[in-house]
Amino acid sequence: MRAEKQRKTIIFLHGWTMNGSAFDQQIELLGDAFECYTPDLPGHGGSAHLKASIDECADFVHKLIAGNDLNDIVLVGWSMGAAISWNYLRRFGSTKVAGLITVDMSPKIVNEGDWELGLVGRTVETIAASTAHLRDDWALSAKAVASGMFAAEAGPDHWPASAAAKTISEQDPEQMHQMWVDLTKLDERATIAKIDVPMLVCYGEKSRAYGEPVANWIVAQAQEATKKGFALSGHAPHFEEPKQFAQTVAEFARSL
Repeated sequence: MRAEKQRKTIIFLHGWTMNGSAFDQQIELLGDAFECYTPDLPGHGGSAHLKASIDECADFVHKLIAGNDLNDIVLVGWSMGAAISWNYLRRFGSTKVAGLITVDMSPKIVNEGDWELGLVGRTVETIAASTAHLRDDWALSAKAVASGMFAAEAGPDHWPASAAAKTISEQDPEQMHQMWVDLTKLDERATIAKIDVPMLVCYGEKSRAYGEPVANWIVAQAQEATKKGFALSGHAPHFEEPKQFAQTVAEFARSL
C-alpha cells in the first residue's frame, strides 16, 4: 500500500484476482495532488492471509479509514472494489466519504428472474460451471479472466493480458474461489438508491463484462449520479486509458 499525502484522500479498491498494484499508474498520475491509498484487499496479494469475502473487505476498508483518521474520502471501486464500496456505505455510512466512483460493475452479477444486468451473456448455469472450474485448473482460469478484462483480448501494450494472467495466477486459488462464490451472492440493488454522496459511474464502452446498460440503471436509481464512458476500454479503463481515467478521477474529486 502506498500513500502520497496531499489534500483530498482517494482510496482505490481493486477487482477480484488483482491487488493494489493495479492502480500504480494512477498513483503516478495523481499522487502529487491527492493522498492516495491502494490496499491489497483481504484474500489478495499481501492480504492473502485474511478471509476473502466482501464483508471482510469492507471491514478492512473501515479499519484503514479509522486507523489513519481519514476524512473527505473519494472511494474508487473497480469491479469487486465497487461491490466493496457499496457494502461499506451500507454498513458504515458516508460520514467519512465525499464521493464514490465505480468502475464497470453491477450490483448483482448473476442474471436471474427479470434481472438481466449481470455479467453479459452469463446464466446461473454458466456461472455455476465457471465457479466449479476455478478449482480444477487455476492457471487456465487465470488466462480466461485476463482475456476478458480488456477491450481486445491481448490487452494494452503497457500491461497486456499476459501480465494480467501472471498476476492472477499468483493469487491463492482457494481464496479466489471463496471470493468468487461471495460475489455470485452479491445483491446491492437496494443500496444504490440509499447512497447519499455524489457518484460517478464509469464503464468501458467496449466492456465484455457489464458496460453502459448497467451504468444507466445505476444512474437512474441513485440520488446523485452521472456516468462516464471510456471509448477505447473494456472492463479496465484505468489500465486501458490511464491518463483519461486519472483526469476523470481528479475532476470528480475536485468537484466535491
